[in-house]
Amino acid sequence: MKRVSLKAVFIGSVVSFAMMLVFIIILGRLYAMLYAGAGTQEEIAAAFANSAFSWPALAGVVIGGYVAARIAGTAERLHGALSSSLNVLWGLFCILVLGQTQPAAIIIMLLNPILGLLGGYIRQISLHDWS
Repeated sequence: MKRVSLKAVFIGSVVSFAMMLVFIIILGRLYAMLYAGAGTQEEIAAAFANSAFSWPALAGVVIGGYVAARIAGTAERLHGALSSSLNVLWGLFCILVLGQTQPAAIIIMLLNPILGLLGGYIRQISLHDWS
């Protein structure tokens, strides 16, 4: 059994969480500019949260998985999948404590480990010499 690098998982998790926040902020501002005048700020924010427009922010999870796998240097896919732990914990908090049970939030929370694993997989295949 391979050892899990807590350092790699922690750094990858912070990168994943931060990148998702950055992407959400950018996409949210873009969405607000596109739909300015379509309602109040609260209505636009609710529409953004329920739209697929925010889904590209999940690329942050792939980046975090890649970073975790690169730092660990071993068991790339495992470290990539574990790098989404902060996002999953935040999702559980939102669902259990804040009561946000929208299907999109649950799907996104479930997709996080898979996308982190994808980041680890990308790192793993990038190590192969294709020449």
